[in-house]
Amino acid sequence: KANEFAYRSLQSGTASGPTPVHDHGIYGQGQIIALLDTGVDYTSCYLFEPDNSAPPMNTGTPGGGLQWQNIDLTRRKIVAYDFLYSCDQYPNAPGCDQPGVAGSLDNQGHGTHTATTAAGDRGTPLLHDFADAIAPGAKIVVQDGGYVNGDLCTQFPGVGCPAKLTPIFDQAYKQGARIHSNSWGDRQGQPFVAPTANYPQSAYDVDAFVWSHPDLLVVFNTGNLGQVGQTPRSSLSAPGDAKNTIQVGGTRTQSSDDNTLAFFTLFGPARDGRIKPDLVAPARVIAGDFDQDHNPATCDDSRQPGTSFASPTVAGSAALVRQYYTDGFYPTGAAVPSQARPARAFS
Repeated sequence: KANEFAYRSLQSGTASGPTPVHDHGIYGQGQIIALLDTGVDYTSCYLFEPDNSAPPMNTGTPGGGLQWQNIDLTRRKIVAYDFLYSCDQYPNAPGCDQPGVAGSLDNQGHGTHTATTAAGDRGTPLLHDFADAIAPGAKIVVQDGGYVNGDLCTQFPGVGCPAKLTPIFDQAYKQGARIHSNSWGDRQGQPFVAPTANYPQSAYDVDAFVWSHPDLLVVFNTGNLGQVGQTPRSSLSAPGDAKNTIQVGGTRTQSSDDNTLAFFTLFGPARDGRIKPDLVAPARVIAGDFDQDHNPATCDDSRQPGTSFASPTVAGSAALVRQYYTDGFYPTGAAVPSQARPARAFS
């Protein structure tokens, strides 16, 4: 029951420990996390609105840029849903998403799970219900990259091949996101063995954007398919191994033991010798899932393994840290409005 342990272990260090951050009323309120993934099922009980309304949607054109203006910060959870591979952007493209059409949201399930791992909240607002995220008070910007199996870069055709990240980061930043969570890697156009732990153009683009927007934190996972004791050094995925990211490896075997590396996590250092990953976090989590039984009345969740779920766990944790500063908890430990300050990047 990973999330049933993670929200404790990430605050106090033990699976059965206290929740000192939540006990101060810090649940991620006022923070926006962007997630670039396969999209989300916004009808999930961890993400829905009380009136069951659809989130504001943005598309755009390859030539004219990405829309960002459709956003509603009063919503409980998803304040903007950005299509990066919609059919109006890429007419007649195989697998393009059709905004407003059933089945065009999360057509794979991965994105819903990462979103609910970062900021899912069901039942009682803020207080921990089964499989809630560590930052149930945070809001979400969804960047739906589409999903096409066999893509030689990211499997997200809306990201491009090669990956073009600057306009994507810019869109989320304009919508208020200051934490950007990513659970993917870039094969860099290679049909067989992808380059690992190198520094491609997409990594440079990450670094350049964070350099010019130092209040943005970008989080990536390491990737999977590792084998502890057998996986070679420098097997990390790019562009998560960029300089100005937090790259997250995975812990946990079949149990809740966060002192054990997950057998599938990948390893550093980067090819140029930099120490990566930066952190490890739980990589087996129970979190909300997309509508598996085609019954919106049920509350679907599932247990999934992978470092894909370690990075949004850290993104949610970062939302708590950021709120600590933006709400003026530093340095006294109590929220004092006169102490509130913009949070800078952690990189």
